[in-house]
Amino acid sequence: MAVVYIYGLIDPRNNKIFYVGYTYNLKKRLYEHIYSYNLNDNRYKKSIIEKILNAGLKPEMKIIDECEYIFNKELNMFEHERLEIYYIKKYKEEGIKLTNLTEGGKNPPISKTKKIVYQYDKNLNFVNKYESITKAAIAVETQATHICRALDQRIRLSSKGYYWLSSNNLNNLRTEKKKPIILKEREKHTIPIVQYSLDGIFLNEFLGQSAAEKITGINSKLINKCLKMNNYNQAGGYMWFYKDKIPLNIEKYRGKGISRKILAYDLVGNYIAKYDSIREGANSLNVNETSICKNLKGHTLRSGKYKFTYNN
Repeated sequence: MAVVYIYGLIDPRNNKIFYVGYTYNLKKRLYEHIYSYNLNDNRYKKSIIEKILNAGLKPEMKIIDECEYIFNKELNMFEHERLEIYYIKKYKEEGIKLTNLTEGGKNPPISKTKKIVYQYDKNLNFVNKYESITKAAIAVETQATHICRALDQRIRLSSKGYYWLSSNNLNNLRTEKKKPIILKEREKHTIPIVQYSLDGIFLNEFLGQSAAEKITGINSKLINKCLKMNNYNQAGGYMWFYKDKIPLNIEKYRGKGISRKILAYDLVGNYIAKYDSIREGANSLNVNETSICKNLKGHTLRSGKYKFTYNN
């Protein structure tokens, strides 16, 4: 059974909680909070996070509670949704100012979750029938909203590797939709990629960007930038190429991207050290990488207790 974590975002400047949420992956969710550029995102939460980053710090994540992915029939919601609502209410009653825009919980409308659904595998073999989307979601350990989007391929083709239909008669569905349903498994991006050191030495080969992220811990979005952009071929301190597009002269790619050398000074102007990359400087001085980037571009006067310039 999947475990869901109820967490709180902490402002390291005052050690106070300012947001409550739930997630299955703490590391990934924290990254999404910090680097979210969605215009529809919570602007109050983003404002606090930006101030934390500009101070050269990072928001912290604290586990408040955890539970299994279980549906509460009496309350018609999942247990983690109930806990999120409980803790948001609890902290607000204690006088803590949270940036949450709602009282918590994201359960789909009852009218949708009670719809009968039929589950098929990728070969169109019937798997099961469920009296509601909620029961189907619990059976395959996913969110009901994911199955709602895949039902009759309204938004997505499939969910959790299965097709979800509102009828066991495919001909009826095709007639109602006036176009054939594409019962075809979504193809995944699995083009082989290779990893090189900054010295141009081959290190490893991966079957796609997701596999590289799982093994190295380097975000797949950064790896994707390196693969798509000729002037940005480094991520996580490595160079990345498609296996069938490895350049003949890898040397020319050295020194590009995020490995540009930087110099660190204190706020008075005293020289501290030189670093081979922004990441090295951030790890050595315990400063946020984004904050250093803004300081290097002249958007801020300092990054934490330091000032940075490029080593020209």
